[in-house]
Amino acid sequence: MSALARLRKFWLDVHLWLGVGLFIPVVLLGLSGAVLVFHDELERALHPQRYAVTAGHELPPSAFILAAKPALGDSFQISAVQFPLH
Repeated sequence: MSALARLRKFWLDVHLWLGVGLFIPVVLLGLSGAVLVFHDELERALHPQRYAVTAGHELPPSAFILAAKPALGDSFQISAVQFPLH
């Protein structure tokens, strides 16, 4: 076997084992990134009771403000009401 063939085989082995060694961290990075990207969808799938909606008529924002006032007490002043987009 010539020196060039041995060098080529050496670099192929280095490339193989670097790929094998880096495979697990790259897969873990991909999975953790997917969890971050699809956080809301995963949250809805894992905890559907948090997103349960009852059928009925819509309440005006003042009803929510009146319901929140006893829980907050007199030291809080409600400055905005934000409803979910979905």
